[in-house]
Amino acid sequence: MTQTTTIRRVADLDELEAIGPLWKDLQDQCEHSHVLMDHRWVSAWWRHFGAGKAQHTLVMSQGRTPVGIVPLAVTRGLEAYPFRDAYISSPDDYRYIPSLRWQRIVPVRRLTFPVNIASSNVRGQMVFPQPDRNLYAAFARYAAETSSSWDVATLPGLRSWMHEDTMLGSALRSTDLSLGNRHSTREMLYVDLPATWPEFLKMRSRNFRENLKHENKKLTQTFSALGPMKISNFRGSDITRNINRLFALEEQSWKVTNEKERRLHLALDDKTRSFLRDVAERFSADDEANLGILSFGDTDAAGVFNIERGGTSLGLVLYRHEKLGAPVAIAPLFQNLFEISISRGMKRIDFNGYTRNYMKWAKESHIYSRVIFFNSKPYSQLLRAIDSSAVAMGHLISPSGNASTEQARTTP
Repeated sequence: MTQTTTIRRVADLDELEAIGPLWKDLQDQCEHSHVLMDHRWVSAWWRHFGAGKAQHTLVMSQGRTPVGIVPLAVTRGLEAYPFRDAYISSPDDYRYIPSLRWQRIVPVRRLTFPVNIASSNVRGQMVFPQPDRNLYAAFARYAAETSSSWDVATLPGLRSWMHEDTMLGSALRSTDLSLGNRHSTREMLYVDLPATWPEFLKMRSRNFRENLKHENKKLTQTFSALGPMKISNFRGSDITRNINRLFALEEQSWKVTNEKERRLHLALDDKTRSFLRDVAERFSADDEANLGILSFGDTDAAGVFNIERGGTSLGLVLYRHEKLGAPVAIAPLFQNLFEISISRGMKRIDFNGYTRNYMKWAKESHIYSRVIFFNSKPYSQLLRAIDSSAVAMGHLISPSGNASTEQARTTP
């Protein structure tokens, strides 16, 4: 006989901090655990980005046994609705798309994962060691019971290959909640690591190996006047003492200038820097973070910050100095990231996106779904009708395309 699944809501930071050991235990049991849904990450996110948001972290149990955690937030704000951009998860994200600032016209209370563009994370995860249909049914019931607190639910990051989106859709149909007509997917690259760096090189093509040697040699020659090339790795407390070097590189990157056409403006602000320092401190305390700085003499040229959990390493932020008079190739930093990860026994490197550069290093990918659903309240149904009309209009304008399916293959 299947036990009833009960839910306890965690609503504040003190409670969230207290369930850290339980969260870790449950996530360690997951077959695929998203590094950026680690308890240390999520608690830092709430500390720095939680203002004005309601926390709905759900601890699920069967009997006295905890069986899952669902980290959720309810955001409030004016949104350009409906807006099909797959990067948008909360009202905070609109300020990174300057052309849309004036379109914030509809008040929306959105139920979603604790994700946003500023944290470099746009997908969440339900922490279920066993993807039991009963857990999705319990979540759907909770969402229905609390529907007076939200208007639209958006869950980016459901694992399609584990049929999470299908199980959630089935669970929603047993309540008075209704799926939207808009469906989006996001493809993310990853690579399973062998035991040694030479083995990894054997897995790559001859062209990859030759290009890697060429880029390293060319880089050394290009910046030889600045001094010898060096990669410095910092771990533990050394990261917090050197992370300002990474922030200084950000100031020299295209991400803070208007010299390059782009959809998203990604310059760090004081809040985001404080968040990254907090993340660095939390993961460094467990020796699960690395800061790599590529330099020539006394001049820093590029840097990457990666964090680890459960045998997976994820490169979080990457900046390069683009005012040195020549492009800075990041191949040495990526090689360093792979060598460090392999030496530490990591089994996988997860790329937080899908770009041409990432594709040189990783061939495998996962497809993540973003599920949108609505409640039975009049305002929520009005938003659903507006969104459905926009999808239908998209079909009329572009009959050969699928307006209800959106794909995002680049990282912000």
